[in-house]
Amino acid sequence: MKARIIPLLAVFSIVFIAGCIGQSAEPIGTINGLVVKNLFVDPPQDQIQSGEFITVTADIENVGGSSARNVVAELVGASWLNLNDPAVQNSVLSGQIRLRNFEFDEDGDGLSGTTITGPEPRFGLPGQLKTVSFRLPAPLLSEGQKANFDLKVRISYDYETSAIASVKGYSRERYNTLFQQGKITPPTTAALPTQVSPNVPITISITGPDKLIIGPFPYDEYTYQFSFNNIGTSVPVTLSPATNRQEDGLLLGTIWVQGPGVFWRRCLGIAPETLLTNPVSGLNNFFTSLNVQYEDRFSAWYQNTPWGDAWNAAGVIGLGSAGDLFVSVGQQPAPPQIQWPAYVLFPNAISWEVFPFLMEPIKLRQGQSVTKSCTVGIINQPLVGATTWFDSFLGQSRSEDTILINAHLKYRYFVDQNVGLTVTAQVIRFPTAGPQ
Repeated sequence: MKARIIPLLAVFSIVFIAGCIGQSAEPIGTINGLVVKNLFVDPPQDQIQSGEFITVTADIENVGGSSARNVVAELVGASWLNLNDPAVQNSVLSGQIRLRNFEFDEDGDGLSGTTITGPEPRFGLPGQLKTVSFRLPAPLLSEGQKANFDLKVRISYDYETSAIASVKGYSRERYNTLFQQGKITPPTTAALPTQVSPNVPITISITGPDKLIIGPFPYDEYTYQFSFNNIGTSVPVTLSPATNRQEDGLLLGTIWVQGPGVFWRRCLGIAPETLLTNPVSGLNNFFTSLNVQYEDRFSAWYQNTPWGDAWNAAGVIGLGSAGDLFVSVGQQPAPPQIQWPAYVLFPNAISWEVFPFLMEPIKLRQGQSVTKSCTVGIINQPLVGATTWFDSFLGQSRSEDTILINAHLKYRYFVDQNVGLTVTAQVIRFPTAGPQ
């Protein structure tokens, strides 16, 4: 792995030493997921002599709700070292100075770094702790000088935030019955109770209808708002699948809904119209097929477009003169003048990594929040090969069911811990000769 040389900034990568499992009594900045604690400097920070070697040791602990992967530690700010100096390079190669990144890929994803697992609340186990160590020479000062230097221990890591909220759905008949009995209140827009990963720098909150009333129409829509919040002490710096560059504040991940006949009608720039005009290849296991259906309320014909078929060779299903169904493959009819409704049956999940050029990007700097709206569509009629709110076995709408709204974010974050050094160059005193 090639190291980039940055003027006036020396970046020291270190080797992690697996340590015992433990947890600090007062962790620093628990909202960051990883914390730097038990920091030691040898010699002591205020007793460092010019030119001697310094060792900085720190414990890194995961106190958040996710495993930290591809963890890399750096000592930033040792600007007195000239990384182009052959003497310094030889010292690095000989191990006198620890100036190297991880030389192995621990989890096999092609990126260097180690993994630090999070706490296990079910068994009362704290997060994993690993120890890092740096070794470097103190700066050379002129005789009698004293100088202060501000360094940082920086820990970069891949982290995740998960959130899930549940919403109860009722058929119109079931809702009316419960309302008349005084057992239910009318729908209202509220902050939904949301389970979010604990002690993570990026959090999610969801606001929208606290219950859904479905029917008697064959199609309904409800809109929810996702609020993404950066409550950590830093900013994500994540590799963008669209630009293939590290971008400040960038979040990735997947948002999906679960429930009978439920899908994203419009969410972060994704809608049936965009998917039809912008076919996407290389879908992962979240997206096995796409079925976009347009229904003309007058002629009642359907256009079905699986991902595996050519986009210009969609199967068309219609009614013959005798009322029987006919299927014509390889034809692309003109869309009906009135499209109602237009809904996408799959995917019920959208991902920034699958749709990098179609989805609206989310970027958060420190202390920022971003709110986006997503509309849920619900189908309440029988469809061949699809599970909808209409129960084909009973021949009627489901009386009630639960709809889950999920979000899973991925990002690369970092946390800093300051290290102050005071370096002194002693005055050299030569003995004077006495009288002869």
